Amino acid sequence: MTEALSVSAAPWRVLSVQPRADGDKMNLQDRTIHLVDLENLSGEAFAGPAVTRRAIDTYLHLADWRVGDKVTIVTNRLHARTAVFEIPPIAHTFHPSPAGVDAADHVLIAHADVDLIEQQRFGRLVIGSGDHIFAGLAAAAMRAGVEVWIIGRYSSIARELRETASQTRHMTTTSS
Repeated sequence: MTEALSVSAAPWRVLSVQPRADGDKMNLQDRTIHLVDLENLSGEAFAGPAVTRRAIDTYLHLADWRVGDKVTIVTNRLHARTAVFEIPPIAHTFHPSPAGVDAADHVLIAHADVDLIEQQRFGRLVIGSGDHIFAGLAAAAMRAGVEVWIIGRYSSIARELRETASQTRHMTTTSS
């Protein structure tokens, strides 16, 4: 399934108060691990506040973010100065990545909590990046019975990642 969406409002304001499927009870299978490469989603290494905010808001909407989800966000150190102020008030961990090829991807994979995925303590893994490096993680999660969604810009999602996922959702251009 593929879905494209552009969000200009802040969907987290609505999503943060939506109840879970079981009402107030939190079923572990309803929880999601989110791995977000903000630079990849925004399409710019040094995106400004408006582009960064739009990328985060669109991701959270497409990913169907809910209270109780585990969110890890990574971007390069220079973009981090802007990003840290644009991330909405959701529970998350934020890591500036070191410089280098695939550096943000390696930080995200290191924080992926593969054991929790394999123990099926989360029902879904959402990868906010189209980089091929995540194909192995996506395949392992699928083998463990965890649903995998990929969210990214259409032109930046690697074929092998697209073919591995349960679902792929596309972000529209985030530039102003």
